[in-house]
Amino acid sequence: RALPGGLGSRGGRSNSSNEPPAGSASAAVRAKRSATFTTRARRTLRLPGGTLVAHVGQTAYYKNIDGILETLSLLDKSVQLVRAGPLFQPAQRLLASRLGVLDRVHELGPISKTHLIQLYQAADLLLYPSWYEGQGLPPLEAMACKLPVVVSDRGALPETVGDAALVVDPSSPERISSAVAQVLNNPELRARLQTAGLERAARFRWETTAAKTLEAYQALQV
Repeated sequence: RALPGGLGSRGGRSNSSNEPPAGSASAAVRAKRSATFTTRARRTLRLPGGTLVAHVGQTAYYKNIDGILETLSLLDKSVQLVRAGPLFQPAQRLLASRLGVLDRVHELGPISKTHLIQLYQAADLLLYPSWYEGQGLPPLEAMACKLPVVVSDRGALPETVGDAALVVDPSSPERISSAVAQVLNNPELRARLQTAGLERAARFRWETTAAKTLEAYQALQV
């Protein structure tokens, strides 16, 4: 279901593309995952109970929305998809209907930074199987909130997440669904990814980026 106008209009400043703003991970890292936080976040975002897989970002081709929908169709029917960002394109909505998963998709539309953090608290996993990403901020945002992540093996994503997430072939919904099921059904794996993800996200700070950039410029000086 789509929530017309998104949740951004109900509080906080809306981010129209919902590519999380740089620096919001530093705020998200302070969020703690617990049953209380999850319940409260789901209530605020008007999300259903059950298992929730999140996706954050655009609906452009490179985001592999078709692959996400095909993956959802292979997962247990109790698993639902929650998306933040622009609403599905007509062809994507048609595919979801054809695959029989349209009623398992919840579109929040563009949301504020506060609601973005709440989405990470509400979900059970972030799925990010893009065909290409320059870096990919949502996986870092999610890991900063101790949310397990599954990403594609394309672009800079493997380098971004390191060993703190599961990395899969985005061309194979079967492999993606298998990775998602592993995370959802294996408490030990979930716990490892939560701990490793939090540590990984903490390494990506603007202060560190600025320092490394300065070092690179200084190294170029004759």
